[in-house]
Amino acid sequence: MKFSIILFSFMLFSLSSSATVYEDAEDKQTFRWEKLDRVSKSEVNNLLDREKKSRVLKFKGEGTKSSYVLKVKEVSKKTSKREYLLSWEMQYHEDFVIIVTVVTTMGKRQLIYTPGIFQSNMLFGLGLSSTNGEWRRYERNLQKDLDYYDNRCTILSLSSFVIRGSGYIDNIKTKVANVSKKVVINREVSLFPRKVVIRKHKKNSLPTIKIEGENPLHLEVGESFIEPGVKGYDKEDGELVVVSMESIDSREEGMYSVMYMVRDKEGDSAICIRHIIVGDISNVKEEVETPEILEKEKQEEKQLKMDEREYEIEAWERELGLREKALKKKLHLQKDFLRK
Repeated sequence: MKFSIILFSFMLFSLSSSATVYEDAEDKQTFRWEKLDRVSKSEVNNLLDREKKSRVLKFKGEGTKSSYVLKVKEVSKKTSKREYLLSWEMQYHEDFVIIVTVVTTMGKRQLIYTPGIFQSNMLFGLGLSSTNGEWRRYERNLQKDLDYYDNRCTILSLSSFVIRGSGYIDNIKTKVANVSKKVVINREVSLFPRKVVIRKHKKNSLPTIKIEGENPLHLEVGESFIEPGVKGYDKEDGELVVVSMESIDSREEGMYSVMYMVRDKEGDSAICIRHIIVGDISNVKEEVETPEILEKEKQEEKQLKMDEREYEIEAWERELGLREKALKKKLHLQKDFLRK
């Protein structure tokens, strides 16, 4: 009996120590979060959520104009165990953008998660239900997400977790991925499920972003960045408002980026990046999008659209088959009725 208790305690300790908790809000503090924007209305609060029966972080600001970053550098670490299985819980009823920056063997990379179902270069949709106002839990295999577009590098550690938009966040954790088993990279769990209502969505085109001026854009050390221009457009909605986010320190040489995002009325998003090169960065490992990479992205997007079209045709054929079966059954019942 004593041995069983010791074994059970050891298993609990191993389970708890196998994950790194970056935020669970239970200390009633908000010091780990920093506001990246200059919007005075943006704020972070730690409060008790009666539905979850735990403390959570509440972000309140001006939509996706407000950005909040979780300081994880002080607790993240390079490890051979590769803690790249990231999970978090969130409750959002409006648009959001989550930007996860990871340190890899080839420099830093950014993985972006938004509402919707479509994905493009380093951008992944979390599903149409991600903004329905319910608490949901997400789990992403960051290495597999990275491999989908760039399989040349390996994740070493988590660098930052940025979220844009107003809502609630809780239980941000990383743990070692079990490579011996199949890992679900887009597992979404409703913490408090409600009655599911299935709605038919009409076909909608994806929004686009056009970057004007040079990309990459070269600056001298100390030279200020002036936006050359950017436009967002959607076939159904027309011109869209472009939200941008930058992190440029023109006092130091290096490669920086300006991220642009648009979102249409159907909830589909598009993200584009302008690379900023300050001074001479011949020793920087990060890569700029070359014409070959851009052409590869176009081919991948084309293939994605073909796959979507194929899926629509298969769904239409299945629906047609079900209608034919229903009609045959109805005719058979009518014949039986007439015979009687």
